[in-house]
Amino acid sequence: MRNDRSFIELRARERARTLLDDGSYRELLDPFDGIMSPWLGAQGIVPQSDDGMVVAKGTINGQPAVVIAIEGTFQGGSMGEVSGAKMAAALELAAEDNRNGIPT
Repeated sequence: MRNDRSFIELRARERARTLLDDGSYRELLDPFDGIMSPWLGAQGIVPQSDDGMVVAKGTINGQPAVVIAIEGTFQGGSMGEVSGAKMAAALELAAEDNRNGIPT
């Protein structure tokens, strides 16, 4: 079995961790926050802990960054309402950081 996977083959959390500097990864909405779409069960889809999107904050080459990673194995990488809300919150966080003089 090959264990030198490409960046594309990594799961969302692994990609986010790989992008950020070692030791700087901080997931903003972790799997235990329990944010889930109410529509998945009605469609016969088993809810997953993160609705297919990971939002993390850390640094890249020492500079503050907010990272969004989409999990391709969750409904083929599609986005639902929870993922959309997470993305909007991540963008707002980055914008707020910038307003406060933190280049994100």
